[in-house]
Amino acid sequence: MKKTPRQTALFDDLPLPADLVERPSIPGSAKRLDPEQRRFNKLTQEVQALRGQLAAVQAQHERIRQRLMQDFFPLNDRLLSARVDLVKRLDALLNVPKGRLRLSRKRREGLESCLMWLLAPLMHEVDDPELSAIHDRHSPFTAEESAELDRALVEEMFGADALEGFNGGSLDDMIAHAQSRRAERQTSSGKRVSQRAAQLAQTQEEAQRAVREVYRNLASKLHPDRETDAARRSRKTELMQRINAAYEKGDLLTLLSLQLECEQLDADRLAKLPLERIRRYNHALQEQVRTLKAEMTALKEIMAELLEVSPTDLDHATDGDLMAMLDDRLDALRTSAMQIEAWCQGLADPGQRDGVIDALLDEMHAIEDDLGFAELEAIFMDDIEPSSKPRVKTRRNKTQPR
Repeated sequence: MKKTPRQTALFDDLPLPADLVERPSIPGSAKRLDPEQRRFNKLTQEVQALRGQLAAVQAQHERIRQRLMQDFFPLNDRLLSARVDLVKRLDALLNVPKGRLRLSRKRREGLESCLMWLLAPLMHEVDDPELSAIHDRHSPFTAEESAELDRALVEEMFGADALEGFNGGSLDDMIAHAQSRRAERQTSSGKRVSQRAAQLAQTQEEAQRAVREVYRNLASKLHPDRETDAARRSRKTELMQRINAAYEKGDLLTLLSLQLECEQLDADRLAKLPLERIRRYNHALQEQVRTLKAEMTALKEIMAELLEVSPTDLDHATDGDLMAMLDDRLDALRTSAMQIEAWCQGLADPGQRDGVIDALLDEMHAIEDDLGFAELEAIFMDDIEPSSKPRVKTRRNKTQPR
């Protein structure tokens, strides 16, 4: 194992970047090492690999975020504006005196249903008093009464206290809140003091203790307040910033790497450490593995939601794949906006009006057929997830994008 420069050389230059610091490992063949030592080498390697993977996912997330700011949000605003315009045009059309607009009772009722179908999500996306007035004109219930009906439905499905702490929102928001509350109740009801829970608590304590031990050793030797030379104190200050950042994150691998960098630790000393200490190190490294995996999973879930794909679709996705997924979603938004804008223009043209009305009613009926009552009830009961219906999501993008 190659040794790091001596401590005197360390402070002649700035500390090495974290990704260039030597990975601590215990030398020797796997057969000759104790199981805890072998596990230590395996975990340090795994943590290092996961950090590289997380950095790559973070870079991908940042590129997607930039594209969203540049392209997605302007398109989404355009689509939202078109949806609002369509609702207002339908309202104006339905308010034309019956003698001046030939519209059968069945088509008028269908248009009113279509208007309410389009309006429902907008009521929670746009703060527009005119939309509330349109709702009250065409609904047998006021907006407040509709919300109460939604609450009653969710409470009937999930229980009387399902919406406790709910701060307002759409029916989808109510369902999500109720599902979350039910999951919390199930988790809390299943909590019991067990041997497994006690072992987990002990493991976490040992992991924290291992991180504290290494941190204190580094801080006691390298604290800048004990340095009289101004230049060396400045360099130690930068080093302590890295040490403090690693400690706050429970990053044992970086702390051990810094010990190697500062020659407080080398391969031979590491090999001679008591197995009890190596075991504590392993607990801390295992916590790092869990933390890194959780961070990566959370980022992938965010990216998948933005791209409207499954998180598993991102497991082996290249940058080109991600940009292609985003381009697909942008194309869908653009197509939706153009379609709704065309409908708005068609409603203003008597020659196109009937065709547009038929298209709107067909669209509404197609979605209603796709998502029947049995499936809707299953969603309420949490037997299936709405996202398991890709066809519905694709259609929904035309008029009711999330």
